[in-house]
Amino acid sequence: MDRVEELTLVLTEFIRYSDWCVQNNGGNYDENQALKNTYIIGEKKRSDLSDIEIDGTKFGWNYNKIGNGKKIWTAGYVDDGNYNLVYNRYDETNRKLLFQIFNSEKHDSETIKEIKLGSRSPNSTEIRKLVTTYWEYKDAKKQIVNDSLVEVLTQKLRKSKNIILHGAPGTGKSYLANEVAANLIGIDSDELPYSDHFKFVQFHPSYDYTDFVEGLRPTKGSRDDVKFSLVDGTFKKFINEQARRNTPNFKNQFASFQQDLQLDETRFETQIRHSEFYISEIRPQDDLIILNIPQNKEPKARLKLSYLRHLYESPKTFSSVKEIKDDFLASRNRQKASAWEPSYYLVLLKELEKYQKQLDQRPYVFVIDEINRGEISKIFGELFYSIDPSYRGMRGAVKTQYQNLHDDDEKFFIPENVYILGTMNDIDRSVDTFDFAMRRRFRFIEIKADDRLSMLDEELDPEYVVEAKKRLQALNQMIVSTPGLNENYQIGPSYFINLKHLDYDFDTLWDDFLEPLIKEYLRGNFGQVDIADFHHAYDLDDDYDVD
Repeated sequence: MDRVEELTLVLTEFIRYSDWCVQNNGGNYDENQALKNTYIIGEKKRSDLSDIEIDGTKFGWNYNKIGNGKKIWTAGYVDDGNYNLVYNRYDETNRKLLFQIFNSEKHDSETIKEIKLGSRSPNSTEIRKLVTTYWEYKDAKKQIVNDSLVEVLTQKLRKSKNIILHGAPGTGKSYLANEVAANLIGIDSDELPYSDHFKFVQFHPSYDYTDFVEGLRPTKGSRDDVKFSLVDGTFKKFINEQARRNTPNFKNQFASFQQDLQLDETRFETQIRHSEFYISEIRPQDDLIILNIPQNKEPKARLKLSYLRHLYESPKTFSSVKEIKDDFLASRNRQKASAWEPSYYLVLLKELEKYQKQLDQRPYVFVIDEINRGEISKIFGELFYSIDPSYRGMRGAVKTQYQNLHDDDEKFFIPENVYILGTMNDIDRSVDTFDFAMRRRFRFIEIKADDRLSMLDEELDPEYVVEAKKRLQALNQMIVSTPGLNENYQIGPSYFINLKHLDYDFDTLWDDFLEPLIKEYLRGNFGQVDIADFHHAYDLDDDYDVD
């Protein structure tokens, strides 16, 4: 039975029991009768609160007289009792079932959905619709804090191209990075592993340029001998195989154009005189495109492939024959173009631009987890220039360290629609790597432990959420007040998510997860700081309790 069906059944039974209270018992609650109803009272058999739990939400109920009528409601007593399912019965013919949200600032309730029952028995289909709305709002509430943070970070990444989420350990930075990546790309986070627009790597002290950009790797030859081959690293491979495949550049667009072209069959036409022409041959080795112009006395004509590339990669926009004539004169050492050449260059240029419009221009996101655990400057090498948001695209193209081993002389660049998202723990100094030049190319955004407390609402049994938050905040207050420690050493909510795998045993969480970490923090400070003080704070002893 799913949560909608289960809560529908609970409410149906609740209405029936509430009607019985009014009709058969003078409007008084009968504990003995309630004990017979397993849905209403549950296992603990308390008279004021039930022990019904559906999808992590526990439901309580009360029965009140209001004026001359009767008001009976069942309310989720988690989430501060703000999400209420209310049954109002004023008389035999005036009965309503409502889903309301209580506004603590206005001290009033807003009705989201209402079912007017009149004098009839409850309709399970109607109740099911109300229950469905209830769960939708509950789900939205769980996501609202996280979603708003994700959206803020997404907009910052969109503007800055490169950001790093940093802060205390256990604040869910890696999780946030994936959520931001999915939001920017426009897919669900569970689709990320299958998306060509996403790549995730984790840096470590032995990670280097050859892993990230390119390097020589031993490979097996045709005779089982070992040879060294130039192999793209993770980042360069992602750029070349995914992002640059959908980036406007001459090589890609001309290859697509050439693939669709049928020599001497695909018809083209100039703009002004509407002269038809065909391409007979393309000879890259000779830098030539051979045209067939049937109406000419000499039908064969030649265009320079390199000049077509120059037009395509130029920051100028060419929309007329005259503009190309002027550019030809300026770029070819004042060599004047023949009368016919600019018309044909313009046609081919516009054909290439058609392919550009067909490209998938969605963002590509490269996530680097634990980015400060690698030697950043050595890993990025000359790409340190290309990742600068001001030098994306061809204007930031560079020659790699192994350029002499490439078959062509094409430079490497990072497209405009590639975004780099890193994560790092501020206290991790295993490799001290960020020089000021590299730091300038990233935007650093701190994720604090208190910013991520909503993780506990989403992951833990509601019965333990308040206590977990209090213990976490008390422990973090103790940490920041300790000489030699600061906010960077605070403990994130991720540590407390382990509770659901420990049967919510807070002592085991301390013994196996938190105490070893605190001792590591205090290494060298023993005698000055007592670990017992941290334990007292965690146990919420009187001096450490958090309101």
